[in-house]
Amino acid sequence: MTITIIIDELLKDMRERSHLDVQGLAPDVQYRTEAGSDKNEQLKREIVIVSSALTRMLQRYLTDDDTNSADNTLDGRVGEQLEWTLDMSERRASNKVQPLTDACHDYLVHYALSRYYKSVNAGELSNTHSLQTADAAKEIEGLLYSKTPPRYEPAGGE
Repeated sequence: MTITIIIDELLKDMRERSHLDVQGLAPDVQYRTEAGSDKNEQLKREIVIVSSALTRMLQRYLTDDDTNSADNTLDGRVGEQLEWTLDMSERRASNKVQPLTDACHDYLVHYALSRYYKSVNAGELSNTHSLQTADAAKEIEGLLYSKTPPRYEPAGGE
């Protein structure tokens, strides 16, 4: 199973949610707080950090990776997409690729926005997105650790 998250879709969703989040604030506060396209580099840095947290959540089912080095630059870590390949049993993976991808997308969006809002001193918005991050994490864990019921074949091929 491969989960692919397109960076442009994450940024688009983050900007749309942020635009709604700051409605009703004073114009100067709204500009400072909103995660607009002028703040893409900062948002991408947050995506790098939260993608590592998502990797830790998916760790049990990730396929082996032979990477032996890493650095803290954006260049090699945020391209056009993020991708995780999971090795799960048939019963565990059954009908979960799209729901798991959607939950991972939500997790990344909310966690990145929570961190971003914290960095611009918008504590209430940060807390709101922290709660939504926790909900997305629970959904991911529920999907990862559940299985479809076993199918029993009657003896003798009846």
